Amino acid sequence: MISEATLLKWEKMVAEYKQDHTRPNPFEEPEAGMLFPPHSSQSFADMPLAVSVTLLRREFLQEESDARKRGVTFLHETTPTTFLRRALDVEEQQY
Repeated sequence: MISEATLLKWEKMVAEYKQDHTRPNPFEEPEAGMLFPPHSSQSFADMPLAVSVTLLRREFLQEESDARKRGVTFLHETTPTTFLRRALDVEEQQY
């Protein structure tokens, strides 16, 4: 879950970007330095780690695996991770 402090930081980044487009765009994946929490009690603000599509896919696959172990079933044949992976692939092909 995203902490209140992290949400406030992101909202501040959005406001700053809206006023000055030379500021970092909070809607684009950064080259490095994005905060990404591990599976723990730590918040985004506590754990700096570069985000990549590979890291996101690994995290989503782990979450799906954990959910299956807990007996969670998915409503559709296409899992959320597969859907997101395909969406990212389509986005990448557009450029």
